Amino acid sequence: MELIDASSPRFAQHQTFSPRYGWLKSAYDQVCENPLIFTEDDAPLAFGVGKNMVPSIRFWAEATKVIQRSSAKGSKEFCATRWGDIFFHEDGLDPYLEDPGTLWIFHWFLVAPPSIAPVWWLSFNSFPGVEFQREELENFVQIAIKEVKQWEQDKDGNLKDFKPKETLERSIAKDISQLLHMYGAGRPKKLESLEDEINSPFRQLKIIERMEDTNGSIYRFNRGYKPGLSAELITFVIFDYLSRINRPTKNISIDSLIKDPGAPGSILKLTKQDLTDAIQSNSSENNFWLQDSSAGIQQLYWEGQPEIYAYRTLEKHYGKEPRKSIPTSELPADPSMQTEAA
Repeated sequence: MELIDASSPRFAQHQTFSPRYGWLKSAYDQVCENPLIFTEDDAPLAFGVGKNMVPSIRFWAEATKVIQRSSAKGSKEFCATRWGDIFFHEDGLDPYLEDPGTLWIFHWFLVAPPSIAPVWWLSFNSFPGVEFQREELENFVQIAIKEVKQWEQDKDGNLKDFKPKETLERSIAKDISQLLHMYGAGRPKKLESLEDEINSPFRQLKIIERMEDTNGSIYRFNRGYKPGLSAELITFVIFDYLSRINRPTKNISIDSLIKDPGAPGSILKLTKQDLTDAIQSNSSENNFWLQDSSAGIQQLYWEGQPEIYAYRTLEKHYGKEPRKSIPTSELPADPSMQTEAA
């Protein structure tokens, strides 16, 4: 998967704010009550934030696939997405983000296609570094975005379909700063406060670490075990990914799930063992399994639609039925139910 297929050119729309506790739920609730809330003069009062935070709430809720813009041309309305309903409905899976695993799901949604956060997509999927300085990551992203010929730039360095108040280069730099602040702390750990964690809850994922022995100048992507990320949630991400890429066959190599841009291993920084353990722990009650191909390559095979297994593993993790808040017409057919009916 390439950047052009995974993301649209949106930059620096966070207003320099990380997504805070309560923002996604608040955006969901307000949009359900008033689809035009983000155009209202009293939106800051409704959200209980400063005026410049309102567009940030809108961006993060849209980027994490909690809300979406109306499909009508020129409309300024927003509505809840299916995933917004699944998690934030009053009967949703985790409306108040009490389960630490839910942050992992929204990290996945932020980067998974279709994404409106191309800097995040490149950083987690394409950047080859493990330990890096901010400048290394920024230089890589700047070059990668300029190489996307479909995102044509004008003589001033702006995308022709994207009209910021500043150049694209500066907007990308702001996104890099926000990404590192969001996940990796804005200052050395010993100076971090409880307020820092509340304002940047995604730091709990510890997917990016700011290395203290370098005075905070070097960051590191942490690959491997992730606190709060259960085998069920890893399996959910695998099958949600498979539902997004529309593979023509019902098998995929574990190496592809680890290394391919856009794959769970890239976005969640997991190891091969993490994936195989998760699959094996959930395969006995589902129609998917691991098997070596004739060439000796370990493959994941499945029957039916991947969405079924995504929903089932969510239900297993949260101990709730995620289907209650989704219109039946939006659910994929369950192959096991079809067999029983036949």
